[in-house]
Amino acid sequence: MCYKSLGKFEKALSLHKKSLEMMNARYRMDSNHSNMASSLENTAVCYRSLGKIEEALSLQGKSLEMNRALFGTDSIHPDIALSLNNIGSCHQWIMNPPKK
Repeated sequence: MCYKSLGKFEKALSLHKKSLEMMNARYRMDSNHSNMASSLENTAVCYRSLGKIEEALSLQGKSLEMNRALFGTDSIHPDIALSLNNIGSCHQWIMNPPKK
């Protein structure tokens, strides 16, 4: 998160990807665990910050699926709301990319 705050998105992405690998080894990508969903979200946010929207949407979709499996499809839960918000941010980025 610190590297993201400094605008060092490539370094942040590298660390998030390592974390995601560890989470995958521990929990498996095909199981539902809140730590795994959180790691997917964090990695996706880095991808979005780098303009890699397809990668971001893929990971955020997986996180949303996990969160819905964990908390219920129709549940009002902050982790589900965060996933939906981040997916919306990706679509907003597609429609109006930040100016460099």
